[in-house]
Formats: sequence, C-alpha cells, structure tokens
Amino acid sequence: MVTEIIVCSLIFVPTPSDINEFKECKEQEQKVEHVSEWIPLIMTYFPQDQWLTASLVMYCESRGKKSATNYNTEHTGLYKDTADRGLFQINSITFAWAKDKLNLKNNPYNPDISAYMSAWIVKHFGWAWWSSSEHCWGANA
Repeated sequence: MVTEIIVCSLIFVPTPSDINEFKECKEQEQKVEHVSEWIPLIMTYFPQDQWLTASLVMYCESRGKKSATNYNTEHTGLYKDTADRGLFQINSITFAWAKDKLNLKNNPYNPDISAYMSAWIVKHFGWAWWSSSEHCWGANA
C-alpha cells in the first residue's frame, strides 16, 4: 500500500543529484511505512495529490499514535496551556472552533475525526496549520 503513495527509483547511471533525491525519497518512504496502518484513512479524506504530505505530516506530528498528546506549557498568548491531540495533533482551540463548523462531537483522538478535520483545514487553509513541523515533512509539500 505504501507504493500507492511513494515510489523511489534510480536511473541506471545516477548522478550525485539523483542519489541525493533517492536518499530523501527513501527517508520519506520510511516515514510513510511507519504510519501505513492509517493510509486507508488518509486515502478516504484527502485528495490523491495530498496522500504523501498527509502521511508525512501524520508521522511528524504523532508518529501514527492516535492517543498522542502534546501540552503547550511553554507557549505564550493564545496557545498557552493548550493541547495538541490525535493523529494530526490538532490544537484544542482549533478543534473547538472547527468541530462546531463541521458539526462533530468532541473526540479529537478519534482517527476519523482527526483525519476528516485535518483534510477540511487543508482544503480551506492549506498546510500552514502544521508549519511548526514543516522541517520534518515540508520537502514534499
């Protein structure tokens, strides 16, 4: 199933540039493989041209752990003392705002809700919501 999202290959006489691209591709492939149990979910909610990015963001945010929680104790301002939760680490403030717009129940750890809400956010606002982890996934976006 990972091959539906990413395929890494080299030409017969690769250049140094080809080798670097191949190495980066293999690193991405390993990240996608790590969250491969969630690929059907990603394929359900995201358009095909976003499958790779969604897989990488999920890996970078939660490592595919649906119960992942990150408490923002060192933030200042609006996000101080909030929590990022679930597969895509949606912040508690964002979740409260978006769940009302999408008529969802309050369960940020539900994989379907996390993926659905994330796809909706990407559709309307792009991947900027996950800019803090872009160093991990951004080479593809």
